[in-house]
Amino acid sequence: MKAPSEKILLQIIILLSVLLGSCTDQKSKKEDLTNEKTKKQEVIFEIEQNGILIKPENNIFSLNRSPFTIRLKMVNIDGAYVSTSFDNYYYNLTDSIDMKRLPAIILPEYGKNMEKEIYIDSVAFHFWCACPEDLPPYFTNTFDKITTIGDTIIGERTIENYWFNKTDLKIETIGSDIYIMLLVVEHKNQQPVKELNRQKYIIRFAVNKNEHHRGFIYRIFSNNRLYY
Repeated sequence: MKAPSEKILLQIIILLSVLLGSCTDQKSKKEDLTNEKTKKQEVIFEIEQNGILIKPENNIFSLNRSPFTIRLKMVNIDGAYVSTSFDNYYYNLTDSIDMKRLPAIILPEYGKNMEKEIYIDSVAFHFWCACPEDLPPYFTNTFDKITTIGDTIIGERTIENYWFNKTDLKIETIGSDIYIMLLVVEHKNQQPVKELNRQKYIIRFAVNKNEHHRGFIYRIFSNNRLYY
């Protein structure tokens, strides 16, 4: 029996190399798909005021009554559902949010935060995201500044005003805490299907000196019916 020629051996080597490469490529694609599904989705909530990053204590951000910036660092996700309210209902809620009802209580925002506002509502949620314009109405870009670093989208909302009872007001006039619930949600076909994570915060504003003085006088002299 004749030994195989060099040409046939070369053809066999090439064929084996192609088959091995194909198997490796298929395995790599499967690993990429698996990694894509298992990538952790998370949102980091930050507040900056006067160029200083404010660190919360017991989930409470203590701010002056002046403009500030809310920053969301969104990892492997492009948005989060946010409730901003003077009412603590959502803040104290322990039950899961009904995913089927959630789209019905989204208050749409347009124009990349052109009003530099935070919307105060006890029922509605907002979807803060960096989204294409061809998605459903509430999937709109609600940040006035967006930066992308790798898998992280950093969205910033400048807050100079607040909207309450269909009225635009300056943040300097705010007199109540803002209760925040933030939901990270899994979507399928652009619909929310599963709550992945929730975060709760309170924005508490400092009392002005003259208001503190008036409150102090009231407490000291209220028994003598001297009111200020």
